[in-house]
Amino acid sequence: MVLHARLGETEDQCITRYGHPLEKISVEGLPAEVFEKGDFLVCVEFLNARAASIAYFKRDHSAIDDDEKEVLRLIEGNNSPWILKQQKSPDQFWARADGASCMYCFSTHELLFDSSEYWKQQRKQDENKIDREMNGL
Repeated sequence: MVLHARLGETEDQCITRYGHPLEKISVEGLPAEVFEKGDFLVCVEFLNARAASIAYFKRDHSAIDDDEKEVLRLIEGNNSPWILKQQKSPDQFWARADGASCMYCFSTHELLFDSSEYWKQQRKQDENKIDREMNGL
């Protein structure tokens, strides 16, 4: 398996690695691109022109096995180990010292990697949504 998009890469680096995207979409307001590599689809969300969230899933939506998850975590490790935080259904969670996180969703068979910048942006969006709702009362 030669899958190795990395958090922090630019769009050009992702295109160099995978070729042109199958499609360009928007995910929760962020620009994203879907790439194909072997049996996998890779959805990369960009924040400030850098890969902030990467989702791996198989084309046939089958489960990603433990060995494949381990390889992808090693590649995404950025020379830092992933610490298992939760090992029970419905999901598995890992964290890295720099604030990045990894989750495997058993129901959708997706392996998700998110940078700390991605989570900061998500919190900011949530706060803005709450502010808008409160001001609308």
